[in-house]
Amino acid sequence: AQCVAVSRTFGSGDTAVRAVREVSCQIPPHARIALTGSSGSGKSSLLHLIAGLEADSGIGELARARETRDGRSGVGIVFQGPSLLPSLDVTENVSLPMLFGGHDDATAMAEARAALDLVG
Repeated sequence: AQCVAVSRTFGSGDTAVRAVREVSCQIPPHARIALTGSSGSGKSSLLHLIAGLEADSGIGELARARETRDGRSGVGIVFQGPSLLPSLDVTENVSLPMLFGGHDDATAMAEARAALDLVG
């Protein structure tokens, strides 16, 4: 993953808040990192910029993730805020990325159950 001079500003004018200011970074393949800081320091905003989920200025991208043998990207993002769909149970929520990736229902549900078993 990398980012080049990414910035994120919320609002405009006198009330604008610059959450991220021209950050550049490169994260090597297979690295596991921890981004720490006080509440409101821009950690989540930076991660969203790197992942390409938000854009303001600069370039942020997850490295074109090498696919695993079973076709998964090998990159996962756990969001800070609640993002489960209330109409689905936890297994159905966990299976959604595989369903969106074109896997059949049975495979997606089996993989979701296996992943949930790993984390108890």
